[in-house]
Amino acid sequence: METLDDTEWDIVITVDEGSALSRSGKRILHIDRNDYYGESEAAFNPQEAAKWVTAPDHTSPDTPPDASKPRLAAPRSYNISLSSKLIFLRSNLLTALVSSKLYEQLSFLAVGNWWIYTPETPSTASEGTPNPASSSILRKIPSSREDVFQDRSLPPRATRSLMQFLQFAADAESHASVLKDWGQTPFPEFLFVQYKLESDLQAPLLALTLSLNPPLETTTAQALPQIHRHLTSIGRFGPGFGAVVPMWGGLAEVAQVACRAQAVGGGVYALKKEMQEIPVVGASRRQAAAENVDDNFDDNNDSQLITLYLNGPERVSSKKIVLSSFFRQATSPTKSIHHLIAIVTPSLFSLFPPPSDISHPPAGVVVVFPSGSLTAAEPSTPPIYFTVHSSDTGECPWDQTKVNAADKITIWTTAIIHAQMSHSSQSTASQILRLALKTLLRSVDQEPKPDILWIMSYTSHHEDMQAEAGAEVGSVRRKGGPVLYLKPQPPGLAFEDSVLDDVRSVWEHITEDDVERGEFMQFGDREAAMGEDEPDE
Repeated sequence: METLDDTEWDIVITVDEGSALSRSGKRILHIDRNDYYGESEAAFNPQEAAKWVTAPDHTSPDTPPDASKPRLAAPRSYNISLSSKLIFLRSNLLTALVSSKLYEQLSFLAVGNWWIYTPETPSTASEGTPNPASSSILRKIPSSREDVFQDRSLPPRATRSLMQFLQFAADAESHASVLKDWGQTPFPEFLFVQYKLESDLQAPLLALTLSLNPPLETTTAQALPQIHRHLTSIGRFGPGFGAVVPMWGGLAEVAQVACRAQAVGGGVYALKKEMQEIPVVGASRRQAAAENVDDNFDDNNDSQLITLYLNGPERVSSKKIVLSSFFRQATSPTKSIHHLIAIVTPSLFSLFPPPSDISHPPAGVVVVFPSGSLTAAEPSTPPIYFTVHSSDTGECPWDQTKVNAADKITIWTTAIIHAQMSHSSQSTASQILRLALKTLLRSVDQEPKPDILWIMSYTSHHEDMQAEAGAEVGSVRRKGGPVLYLKPQPPGLAFEDSVLDDVRSVWEHITEDDVERGEFMQFGDREAAMGEDEPDE
């Protein structure tokens, strides 16, 4: 399609979750203000990442990538994902990928080992300054009941207490009565009072919550469902792991597949197209204009269209609009999440042992630095989460060439490391993340120690959805109205089911009057959607 000008559509969307509508029989136009797919789940090579991180967009660059080291392989050898989220095996995303047959275009690899950083002796640095411990180790987190039994370092009493808690956490039916009394209690207090677990045993359990908040700001109501998800995912599709990561770029690859599914279903995807305004008298701001359209829309007029002006300039018309959070006025406090991405060589191979005797080494591992483990006088500092991906994921090359001081050439594997934490100070967070990375590389039990080849850091800003106690998942601003919003992806280490719940509510709203709308995210064969080839004469 050479131009979009003067075209009519059933739905105009600005979000990558549009694949849920790709078999709805509707005319769908997907506009994307970027020149790449995936928005905050995109993947880049190092050069593209350097351009992205300095763009005046929803992110605030801390430090541009370090381009002074010429030891990187060709840029095309890397696929640096902005979203290295884990997908737990109990996630509804995997169910949707199977029912829609999109899984046939994806490959998943196991995320198997969880590690926790433990400083053995306290730092002696000056007060308030982040410093590495003088002696530290990485301990494997016993993240299942089998792991607890096999951990000989635990005294019998601690083993019994941990087993009691893990048995309770795995049984979702027993949670309701406990959460009624303890839901808003800090999780460490709940663990101590109910199970007599001291702080050294609380730290691994806090790590499994994936909470970006300090321990005393992590409630039992927030922590318990996360641990339940972790425990019930372990072993679901194989021994020793409970989460997976898509090959070739994390959620960026899922976004690419979703966009292709939309195209196969007849939708049109247009990059570098942005909605300039929704023309309503007296409305100038994007968000206000969208709300005025919603309020003045005639629910009884099925043929009523909304006129949208795009850059170009082009004008399109549509019955419905599905907007991203870019157009939505924040209703919750903003939370800053600080990120660091690094390429290192050699890979952190000591962190990737097979989780069991009958399994392969995982392609991804998680390393957690508990609150205060890197600071002398700030025990309330939020935790730091690392995900480390080996070359198996296809995100970095197997054959990284390294030339040492003696001009000896060696071929080593590489790894991509993602780190994130929540902090009120951008400069302090950047300092802590870089310190944590150096400490991690120094703490791995291997020789030679990994070397940093490339690094970048940035800050993203999100609505703190936990601040909206009791908020509904649904995105529809007004029943019957034409303007719908999708809430932003929650920050954190794992894909949250609430994202797909939100997409489903929009799908139900748009298709509620369709006689044969089918089931959510259940697609036919791709060949059938594209049409059968004509037989040869």
